[in-house]
Formats: sequence, C-alpha cells, structure tokens
Amino acid sequence: MARDQGYLVSYISKLTEYCDVLLLKSCYMIGIDEIVKNIINSDVNYINLASPVINANIKDNPESFVASLSTDKVNVLNNIQYAPEIISFIRARYAHTQKIGSRERLKIIFATCAEIPYLEVLHEILQEKMFETKLYTSSVAEVKNYNTNILDKLYTPKIREGLYDDFDLYQIIKESSFPDLLHYKEPADFFDLLMNMIISENFSFLYKLNSPSKSIRLMESLAKYVGREISHRRICDEIRLDDITYPTYYQAILNSFLGFELFALPKKLYVESEKNKDIWDEETKAEVAKVSDYPEHSSKFYFIDANLLAYLLKVEINPKLYGNFVQFNQMFQNFVVAELIKNTSANIGSKLYYLHDEGVNFDVILTRENSNCVAFKIRSTDHYTQNDIDEFEKLREMLGEHFHRGYVIYLGKEVKQIAPDIYTIPLNYLWSSIKTVYEEPVCEPETQEPISA
Repeated sequence: MARDQGYLVSYISKLTEYCDVLLLKSCYMIGIDEIVKNIINSDVNYINLASPVINANIKDNPESFVASLSTDKVNVLNNIQYAPEIISFIRARYAHTQKIGSRERLKIIFATCAEIPYLEVLHEILQEKMFETKLYTSSVAEVKNYNTNILDKLYTPKIREGLYDDFDLYQIIKESSFPDLLHYKEPADFFDLLMNMIISENFSFLYKLNSPSKSIRLMESLAKYVGREISHRRICDEIRLDDITYPTYYQAILNSFLGFELFALPKKLYVESEKNKDIWDEETKAEVAKVSDYPEHSSKFYFIDANLLAYLLKVEINPKLYGNFVQFNQMFQNFVVAELIKNTSANIGSKLYYLHDEGVNFDVILTRENSNCVAFKIRSTDHYTQNDIDEFEKLREMLGEHFHRGYVIYLGKEVKQIAPDIYTIPLNYLWSSIKTVYEEPVCEPETQEPISA
C-alpha cells in the first residue's frame, strides 16, 4: 500500500467511529479500491457495485440487495454511481435501524469517483446523518508528517524566524502525486493510462459526452491558464465546442476531481467590512456567474496534481524546467495552491479564494469560520519586493480586524518578518517538523543554525 494511503485509511477509520454513513469522493485512480479494502483491518463487507454480476442482481431486486447488507460490519459500497436504485431502499432500512429498541446498526461507506447530481439525494434521504469527504492525491504534509495539517501551522501565534535547509523542489513535487504513479517508471505512461480510463470508463458513462476525447484538449487548454483567470469563451472557441456542450465538458473535469476552481473573494467580505461584521459568521459563497454564462475574470483553475499539469504541458519536472520561467512559475504556483486545497478539504470551515481588485493581487486568500484571513503571495524566485509589502498593507486596510497574517511563499531559505504580521516562508516550511519549532525562543537569523526540514 502506498505510504500516503496509510494516512487516508487511518483518517477514514476514525470517521467511521463517529459516522454511521460516510460518502467518500475521490479521483478515479487515487487507489480508492485498495484504501477501502484496508479500512478497519479489512473487517468490512466490501462490495464493488461496478461488477456486472452484482449490478445485474441489483437491477432485478434492489430491495433484496439492501436487506442483505451486514449490521455486524461496515458495508463499503464502492462505485455507488452504478446503482442509484438502492438509495431509496437504504433510506428505509437505515430509518428502521434508528428506531428505539432496534438491535441493528447499519454502517455504510459509499465510495465514488465522481461528483454526481443524484448523490445529493443521499443527504436528504439520510436526514443529514451522512458525513462527506473528498480524497485528493497526497499532500506533502501528510507524507512527511502524518496527521499534520499545514493550515494550523500558518495560524500558530508564534512564527520562528531563521534559516531553513535547501530542498529538492522537483523531488518534492513528484512525491505529492497519485499513489499509482509510484508503480510507473515514466509518469507520461501513467497519465496516458489515467486519461484513457477516465475518458472511456468515467466521462463516457457518467456524462454522455458526444466527443470524450475533447476532454483532454480542454484540460490542455486549461493547463495554459493555470495561475490566471479563465477566459471560458476563448477556450470554448479554441477547442471548438458549442455554447451548450462546453459547460458539460468543463463540469465533467471538475466533478472527476482532476482539478478545482478558485473563486474571487466576494466583495461583501472586504468592502466596508467594519459595517458588515455579521457576514463573517454566515456561510459565504463566491458571487460569480454560472459556467454556462461564460463568466470572464471570475475564477481560476488548478490541477489537483502538479505531475498531471506537467503531462498536459508536455514538460518534465526537473532542474531544466527552471529555464522556462512561465512554465516553471505555473508549476510552482499550481503545486503550492494544490497543497493548500488538499489541507483545506480536511479542515472544516476553511475556504480558499484569490483576490484581484483595488490594486491588490493575492494568489490565495484563506478564510476560516473565526473570520481570520491569511493571505498568500506565491513567488517562484528567492526574493520578495517592496510592492509585495505595500499590497499586504492595502489588504490589511480593506479587511480591518479580519486580517490575521500574510505570507510570501518563495524559493528563498529564510523565515523573516518583513512587516507587522507579514512573513516570508520557504516552501519547505509548510511541512518541516512542528513538534518543537514554536517552543524554542526566536533567534536572529544570522546567529541561528539552519533548520532541518
């Protein structure tokens, strides 16, 4: 079992202790089959609903299938998208086990490789008894330190200034990838297989696309936009899709967890923020148009895996990439944002945005339920500029008391306070050991030994 899968198995096992019904969503080739089979020391009733034999039996008698589910073990129903017929019967049986005096306890883990509209019904029929989580490809923080969430580190009261050791950026990026990639000598071979499997077995089945191969062309176009706001109209024209079809292709990529959108920070969160303090206590959503309306300058697209981005850009992740600043900058920015989104997905109440407005540009704005915002500038160089500091100060004025801290994530070695609550942090600071780093006194950078990552 791949090393990062051990973390996921542990995480899911803990969730089953508190949740009767769990919905796992993951990318098609993250290794969900192996993960769910290893949950709770394999003491599960594992059923793959994609099996032709099992699927045929369900079609004939879905009620009988649900009645056969175990109340002694956790039932893992993989590929739930293949058997929507059982949902209503599961509701009835689950409700029966919740009656006072019932000796049965039905525990179910649904697993799926796609975001499918009818799965929303599960939330309704189970009356909010179901917990949902997304399994992305491994975060470096998880690989280096199990049970470490880098967001907690960024909010810690004290930041230890000092020098950090050099790190192998290219090896780090390779480590944070699909578990299955470890079995392939050539990443391109793996991603060729990944694309073919998703197109033939996932996109075609779930989304009924007229020309599934255009999904790869769409991803190649999106790869060129990484780090920039998307022009859906331009991409639509480039791959020659009509106005009605394009949104379906785009949504299929999002729903298969190959990539994700980062929306602009809603203005209501920073315009006259002092007069709208109550807004921070509400569920906020990005104020953007639907994809079908071709919104311009409203969202950014990032790939969940930097190695997948490299495949689509037809580049290799090695030191030679640094010579092409545009592609290197895209790769570096995608990697950092993906690390943040992976950790955010396991941190309830945290959300990511970006901000391009009022003369300020921030690659990522992290918000939490307690309303404290952390802002990030991602620099694929070893230095920062005075302009970076000036923009942080403007943001502080815009957010008022909701501004918590700002970071310049860069390729330098030094953790340094460059203004009140504004720091530079090397990339490897995000996952270096955090057990004692905040307990030691802050030292001057020039008198401190390099900190081992």
